[in-house]
Amino acid sequence: MSSPGTCPKCSLPAALLTPDGLCLTCASTSETPATPATSPFLPPASPSGAPTGTFGPGSSALPTITQMPDGPTATGPAAGAGELLPAAPPGYDLLRRLGGGGMGVVYLAREQASERHVAMKYLRFPGDQGAFDRFVTELRVLAKLDHPNIVRVLAHDFLRADPYFTMEHVTGGPLSRVLDGPMPVADAVRLIRTVAGAVAAAHAEKVIHRDLKPSNILLAADGTPKVADFGLAKQLDELDPVTRASEALGTPSYMPPEQISRKLGETGPRSDVYGLGATLYHLLTGRAPFEGDTREEIIQKVRTEAPTRPRAANPAVPAALEAVVLRCLEKKPDNRYQSIAEFVADLDRYEAGQKPDAPELTRARRARLWAGAHRGALAVAACVALLVGGAFVLGAAYWRAPGPADPTPAPVDPVDPWDEARRELVGGGPAQLLDARGYPRAHKWRLGTAALGPSPVKGDESVYFDAAGVALLEFIDDPGTDRYRLLFDVRYLGSRPASSG
Repeated sequence: MSSPGTCPKCSLPAALLTPDGLCLTCASTSETPATPATSPFLPPASPSGAPTGTFGPGSSALPTITQMPDGPTATGPAAGAGELLPAAPPGYDLLRRLGGGGMGVVYLAREQASERHVAMKYLRFPGDQGAFDRFVTELRVLAKLDHPNIVRVLAHDFLRADPYFTMEHVTGGPLSRVLDGPMPVADAVRLIRTVAGAVAAAHAEKVIHRDLKPSNILLAADGTPKVADFGLAKQLDELDPVTRASEALGTPSYMPPEQISRKLGETGPRSDVYGLGATLYHLLTGRAPFEGDTREEIIQKVRTEAPTRPRAANPAVPAALEAVVLRCLEKKPDNRYQSIAEFVADLDRYEAGQKPDAPELTRARRARLWAGAHRGALAVAACVALLVGGAFVLGAAYWRAPGPADPTPAPVDPVDPWDEARRELVGGGPAQLLDARGYPRAHKWRLGTAALGPSPVKGDESVYFDAAGVALLEFIDDPGTDRYRLLFDVRYLGSRPASSG
């Protein structure tokens, strides 16, 4: 019999039971299992309808499990529904599958001698040497680390055809399961500080995680986070067989550029700083820093694009905290925090109401970041501008501009035209920069001198300008928004030759 507050199906303690007396997890998986022939969690069916394959000691076969994407559906309650479990090792009872990835499959197991529940991780492909190396690395790293916020390894057996090791069972499941939108800012900062302390302890043992993300942070029953899945971990004092096997290492949406290719930098503690920043970004905005339809698309964004600023996705994020996140997500490792301690120190300053060392994302800094991310396009534009400017300068030596004066300005409106245009843009509508006569509502020459006048083409209600050199006209000093599109028509009307004498 189960004790009060214990699920009679899985015997796990549960603070909340359904009217049927089951815990929430078992209640959600007690529906009719999927038909074996169509379930993505079962191996192909034989003609008789029974799943094929043999499982147990001495066999390398495991249930065919479709790898799910990171997120709430990856390790949700339905993960073990209708699935054929492998034979348990001696001394254990397998209860259900908890989750799985590219390297291993994790099951909830009962240790018979102690009657405690553990997480048992099987190697998915025992014959894959690269996967086996990662499996051994994870076991050694977990055995080496002793921290309350890192999942503990309990036992292992690598003498079987199906190697496995067991870890403490963290009952709350992955953080990704509870994320259905932005977390409260204070809760997000508190959680990431705790995770950062665990990662710092790993760094002190010369271990780099290299796959920090919400689905690799497990939650205890009281909400305490624990870092898990060290399958891609790197021990700084040892050779790294994982990196030799693959260049792009990790989950694209959360991994730094240097894990895409060693040409972009050296993997080290600053790579985990990026992972912590990417995780905090997700906690604050409800989404990963980079998303796309394919792995290749995401990788290209990680290499070349700046992430959308957190405040654009969630205006409740303070500017100072946004600065901390974006410093973690710098493309170049040298521009990030150089250690977890520096990152935590800036979080301390933020929580104390002080200004963090990370610079806030002002308009000037946004312009510099945009210019850095679009260096190629700016170089082409600069060349075009030089060519056009040179053509004007050379033309001025042989042709004389008609030189009309600027039109008489319209009476000043009670509302500043620039302020009015900004309000139109921020409100989500188009902003008209020209008045009814075709003249700018407001303008300022930023470079050079020129003249504006009515179009000499009869019936053409447009304005034209005449310049003998390079000129730059400003229609609005600050649009008040990060993204906007400018629509205009430009026509070349030609020039007139200078009169003799």
